[in-house]
Amino acid sequence: NAFELEPFGGEATVGVSYDGAWRSLFLTFPIETVLDDKTPIYNTKADLFGRIVRFMNGGEITGVGDENDGPAVPKKFTLSQNYPNPFNPSTVIKYSLADDGDNDDRSRRTRLVVYNMLGQKIRTLVDEIQPAGTYEIIWDGADDSGKQSATGVYLYRLERGGRSESRKMLLLK
Repeated sequence: NAFELEPFGGEATVGVSYDGAWRSLFLTFPIETVLDDKTPIYNTKADLFGRIVRFMNGGEITGVGDENDGPAVPKKFTLSQNYPNPFNPSTVIKYSLADDGDNDDRSRRTRLVVYNMLGQKIRTLVDEIQPAGTYEIIWDGADDSGKQSATGVYLYRLERGGRSESRKMLLLK
């Protein structure tokens, strides 16, 4: 059984063990005490969890600040099919926004709107400036006034800059 202490935050406070079949991790501190601070003198919860996951999956435990850490920026503008579909009472809509290099607020303004089959706006889910990234939002089937929508087919449309994409979804009651 190999057991070693890995420095974390300047102190030897993380024990790891690997016997060829089982991996173990021993923390000498409560996870809540890890500060979620981006200054160089602190390690964040995300850094710690990333290191734990890499170790448990057989990867190397590496230092904080790897170039590969952090969320990947999507390469294209996409609107995914909602799930579940059909849905009741709520559904999840995911979308990705690519970094198009344009820093103009108008081109980064994102709108996600639900319409009925007559083209009438039912609910605005997103209307804000968003940086490139992957997002998800839950629609609870209610309109902008909070009233529940009827059973039927609805369209949801994502717009950002000069791009747009639409999909259909089915609300069943």
